[in-house]
Amino acid sequence: MNDSHRVNIIPHNSKPITKIEVSPNEKYLITYSEEDNSIVGWNVEGANEGQLKNTDTETIKLSDLSREIEKVDQICVSNDKKLACIFNDRKLLKLFDMNNKNLRQIISKIPDNLLLDYQKIFKYNLNGTFNSKGMFIVYEDHDKFGNRIKFYCKFFEWLWTRNTYDILENSKFISISKDDKLYLFLNNYIHVWNIHTKDSKRIFVKMENELEMNDIKIFSNEKFVCLRIKDKIIIYLVELEIPIASLNINDDIQLLYNFMNYTDLYPLLLPLTYNISNQLSTGSLPSLSILPNNIHITTKCAFGILQNNVWKIKFNENNTKTNKTCEYLNIHLFSNLYMDTIHKLFQDKSNFKHEKEKLELIQNLIKWEIIIQENKKMELQVFKKINDRKWEPICTKTEDFDLYKSIESVENIQLYMYKVYGFKGLSKFFNKNKNNKNIRLYGIKSLNDNGIILIAKMGLFIYHFNENDQSISLNYYYSFNINSEKAIEKAIGKYKKIFSKSTLPLPNYDSFKLNDDWINYIKENKEVFLKYGVELLRFAIKEHKLKLIDDIYKKCMDYFKEDLKNNRMFLSIITLTMPLLNEYYPDYILRYSLETTMIIDSHIYSEEHHENLHLYSFFQYPQIIKSNSIWPKLDTIRLYKLYKIHPTIFSLLIIISFISLIIRYLWLIYICICAFVFITLQKDMFDPLYMVYLVIDIISSKILKGIATPTITFMVPYIKFINYPKDYSWVCELLFKPQPSPFVQTINRDIYKTWNGEALIDFKWNVYGKYYYTFIWLMFLTLLGCFTTIATTPQEHFKDNNKKGLLIASIIFGFIHLSFKVRQFFYSPIKWIKNYWNIFGFGTYLAPTIISFCLYNGKDVELFWISFSCLLLDLRFLLFFRVFELFGIYFAIIIGVAKRISSFLIILFIIIISFAHTFFILLRPRQEYSLEQPTINDDPNNPWNLNTTYNQIENGTTAQSASFVQTPDENTNMFTNYKTALFAMYLFLTGDSSALSNKWAYKESPALDMYIIFFSFLIVIYLMNLFIGLLNNAIEKENNRVSYLVQKAEILAEIELFYMLPNQRRWKDWFPSGAMYYYADVAKTRKKIKELKSEGEWNEDQFPDMKKELLQTVHIKHESE
Repeated sequence: MNDSHRVNIIPHNSKPITKIEVSPNEKYLITYSEEDNSIVGWNVEGANEGQLKNTDTETIKLSDLSREIEKVDQICVSNDKKLACIFNDRKLLKLFDMNNKNLRQIISKIPDNLLLDYQKIFKYNLNGTFNSKGMFIVYEDHDKFGNRIKFYCKFFEWLWTRNTYDILENSKFISISKDDKLYLFLNNYIHVWNIHTKDSKRIFVKMENELEMNDIKIFSNEKFVCLRIKDKIIIYLVELEIPIASLNINDDIQLLYNFMNYTDLYPLLLPLTYNISNQLSTGSLPSLSILPNNIHITTKCAFGILQNNVWKIKFNENNTKTNKTCEYLNIHLFSNLYMDTIHKLFQDKSNFKHEKEKLELIQNLIKWEIIIQENKKMELQVFKKINDRKWEPICTKTEDFDLYKSIESVENIQLYMYKVYGFKGLSKFFNKNKNNKNIRLYGIKSLNDNGIILIAKMGLFIYHFNENDQSISLNYYYSFNINSEKAIEKAIGKYKKIFSKSTLPLPNYDSFKLNDDWINYIKENKEVFLKYGVELLRFAIKEHKLKLIDDIYKKCMDYFKEDLKNNRMFLSIITLTMPLLNEYYPDYILRYSLETTMIIDSHIYSEEHHENLHLYSFFQYPQIIKSNSIWPKLDTIRLYKLYKIHPTIFSLLIIISFISLIIRYLWLIYICICAFVFITLQKDMFDPLYMVYLVIDIISSKILKGIATPTITFMVPYIKFINYPKDYSWVCELLFKPQPSPFVQTINRDIYKTWNGEALIDFKWNVYGKYYYTFIWLMFLTLLGCFTTIATTPQEHFKDNNKKGLLIASIIFGFIHLSFKVRQFFYSPIKWIKNYWNIFGFGTYLAPTIISFCLYNGKDVELFWISFSCLLLDLRFLLFFRVFELFGIYFAIIIGVAKRISSFLIILFIIIISFAHTFFILLRPRQEYSLEQPTINDDPNNPWNLNTTYNQIENGTTAQSASFVQTPDENTNMFTNYKTALFAMYLFLTGDSSALSNKWAYKESPALDMYIIFFSFLIVIYLMNLFIGLLNNAIEKENNRVSYLVQKAEILAEIELFYMLPNQRRWKDWFPSGAMYYYADVAKTRKKIKELKSEGEWNEDQFPDMKKELLQTVHIKHESE
């Protein structure tokens, strides 16, 4: 119908409009009038700027829909015109379909009148919104039963499904956004929880006075979170997880305006500042100060109410351009604004056809001029426009490049050419490659009034001209080298792909090696340092730039101390590079471990009373779990305490939870439980599990009731240390080589010397480690049981089918274990071979698998191999106990000592082999003999001559004609064979010298005497005593909890890499990217501090005030006092 034929209906019967809301796709708008008790829908798609016409509206009288609706607290609408009303002091919710003429009700929350009376007893609040996918999200805040968030999804036309999550902590609700983010307030932090990814961010808010949640206003997108708390505005960068600005709307008006001139920030800041927009220094912003507080901001326009009419105001396009005077911001925070320009540079191949030595670009009142000098220098000049014909130079910058410095292969070639061909060969090499080292320019593009993008032969540059101090700064550099015209086509495709993403790629290795100005720029800019600091530190380590390494380390610590609450992410620069530090400079790991022990991201230590929670790790994020989980809806700390103190009751709790799930579907019992709960206990809980939870809660509270000891909360400073790369291929990581985390790559004893490392290990073990380890152990026990049964039980007791079944099970489980060992080998062959236990484990699974396969096919196997396989399996079973501290310490000693003395054992073995060879040459028979027939000759080494001879005595005299010789065997002369000679030397080493005693005449064999003396002194006396001393020293070094924790860390690393699925390694609950915290018993803390002081490992250099306060908290006198 044409607009001219529509009737202009006055909305809400000219009554005041109370509320306004826009659908997520910004095509539909609804308004609500409290006096008229009506809702009007407006189709705003394609609407012109100005007052909206009343010809395309839909009016709904709420009184006609439901008598329960007295006062509407919140309205929201979906893209497909589903209307949600929260009313009656946010206690009731109804959802209607505005497309249906009858406005059929879809969802009715708590429709029972009996329950409605109950709702008046307790505080119960509902908040909801629609997202862009049509999902309705509602948050329930109940002072008795906790908080929960529900997701209603449209399954069919009139069938909606629901998922429910419980929020365990007592957090305060702020808001829900249409981009699927839930905002909660907990412990002076605003937490941003992503509904889809389940990822959580937190923003510290300094609480000076009591703060109402209504005082907090939040708007966000994928890159930024902007929040206003009274007169303060905080801009938080999601990618780096730090606030980039904290502004006061009364004092920082101009700076706030500078931020609003960025496309990504304008729609976020405008709803927070529209009531002060008339104070801003330019007239480019829409005049919104005349509108009342009831205003709604979208990405492209604003809707407000003026004189009982709805007005649409489009944003001025000038507001989305970067302000040239805003030096506070940098391109790395808003790089998406410039990526289109970079994409165009690589898409236009004509930019690379001609190499240039000079480029010019005019930007309004300034001109850029880039000139190549001496083939290795690039001069940049900025000119100021005087008139139409005259430009005055105002700034110059010269870049000196040495291309060979960035190409390691060229250095190697130069060295090779000089060694082989001398100076002439090296000269020929330079002449041949002369053209390749020349600097040439390809193209230049304007970023804004003061910035340019420059593509040259040696890389991509982004320069910025600062008008305030009239200087040129290099804000970004990515190195590449195009050696020839033939390589241009290939290079364009390669770098076009690299720069195809929405943000600037991380600088490569040569980017730092080629330009020192770029390094200095990163170091001096806080946000850029956080973004590129990891790559810079890796470069410094590989290049062995000790000063740069130390500067980066100190700067990370300084930034963290500058703002403990918000700048903890700077510590991730150190933790993410720990694999390289462990390889080249492990002293920095010890330094970091000692300097960050017992710290907190706060100026005040939190002291609480807990029962038996020493080193219990936790997050300061709201714990949000699915309510249909089998676990009770109890506090996670209480569950942990129950597990620690009463594991039997904890196991019973699990069994009851499973049984209750079955009972849930028995409707008769279900109705009885609901009735009992409601009538007897007056509880609003229609879940039969609640009875079980209530009983367990009461029992556990009574059982756990005891003396609570004071504890201190510390932070685990290993930020992002346990995280795996986000970009991965699921198939490649599952079948081939998985990407490791820094934790997996850095098994360093120094990390676990302090409680930080121990708390990290305990967290991993309790969250997933013990479950995976139990599963692996059960699989091994199955293999052990099947194979041992076959090997031990007599064959006549077996039936053919039973025996085949056991053999098949042994083969299957053997192959499963072997597959994991093979994956470990291909992951790192050299590292795998160096670890002897890997070879032992591989043999443990290989032997029984092959034997089972042979037996299944009817082949005979020697009993030696069967018995040897059983021995390996039994020893392997024993090794599974090494994860428990009671046994693990001894296993750590055994394994650690073996590693420490392995080289000594090799030396000892070689010496024994040498002596065995010496005795073999000296004492082997020189003439032929037979053990079956007596062979009498003059060979002193003949076994017949070495054995005892018995003579017959008659009448007191020896009969000359009658004598008896004991028949010799293979052990009579053990030096007839080299193998037995080697065994004879081992027996001599253990004290059994029978192989050499009483068989040869020592007077006639001086060489034998010398060798025996030499062997007994060197090996038996000297080396064996030295070996015992080495054992004692090695045991002393390994006899500590650190060795056990390192062993446990290796087990966890193996589980993560080879037993977890790729997506499981990215679960936020298992591998959090933020800071973790742990409780420490005060008494044990005092003891630990004194221990560190006595060992000279108590470091107060980085955090002197914090450590001093800690000493005061635990009542230890400070050295300065």
